[in-house]
Amino acid sequence: TFSDGSERFHKPPLFYWMIVLCFKLFGVNLLSSRLASLAAGGLLVLATYALSHDIFKSKGRAMVSAAIMAFNLQLIYMSIRATPDAVLALFVTLSFCGFFGLIFMRRRSHLLFALAYLGAALAFMSKGLMGLLPVVFSIGFCLFHRRMDVRLRDLVSVRWVLAAVLLAGSWFGWVCFRHGGEALSVFFDDQLGSRPAASILHIPMNLIGYLLGTAWDLAPWLLLVGIAWVY
Repeated sequence: TFSDGSERFHKPPLFYWMIVLCFKLFGVNLLSSRLASLAAGGLLVLATYALSHDIFKSKGRAMVSAAIMAFNLQLIYMSIRATPDAVLALFVTLSFCGFFGLIFMRRRSHLLFALAYLGAALAFMSKGLMGLLPVVFSIGFCLFHRRMDVRLRDLVSVRWVLAAVLLAGSWFGWVCFRHGGEALSVFFDDQLGSRPAASILHIPMNLIGYLLGTAWDLAPWLLLVGIAWVY
C-alpha cells in the first residue's frame, strides 16, 4: 500500500513480503528494511561464483568473477536499498545457472529445471516482466544456434514449467479475484505503458548510458588487466 493507505499494484509482492517477514522477525527499523536486499546481494556473489565455475571449470576464474561482482558498485547500491533490484538479480542469475546446465552441460536434472523455471518465476514475482529475461534469452539462443544440437524440448520439463506458471500467476489470480482487472491494468501500465510511447531517441541514449556505466563499474578491473598485460 501507499502511505495514504491506497493499495499498490505496480509491482508483484515478493520483495514486500520479504520486508514484512524481516519486520516481523527483527522489528521495524532501517536495517530490517534492508536485510532482504543485503542477503540477496551476498547470495548473488555466491551464485556468480557457481555460474562462473560451471562456465570456466576453474576455481581461480570463478573467484575473480565473484570478486568483480562483490565490488560492483551497482550491486553495492542495490544491496543497501529497500528496492527489489538485488532480489531480481539473484533470481535471474539462478535461472541462468539452470539454463546453462541444460544447454551447455546437457544435464536434465530436477535441480537444473527448478533453478531455470522457478528462478525465473521468483524473479518475475520480484519485479515483473524483467524476470522473464532468462527464459526468453535461453529460448532465443537455442533457436539461433541450432548447430549446438540443443532442441527446445530439451529445455522443457512440464512439471517445472507448470510449477513456475502457478507460482508466478498465483498473485495475478488473487488480484483479479479480489480487485478485478483494474489492478492488472495498473501493473501492466507500470511495466509497459509509458515505455513504448517514449521517444525513439531514448533507446540509443539508454544503451550508451548502460555501456558507459558498465565500463565505469569495470574500470578498476580493466586497469588491473592492463597492468598485468604490460608487466
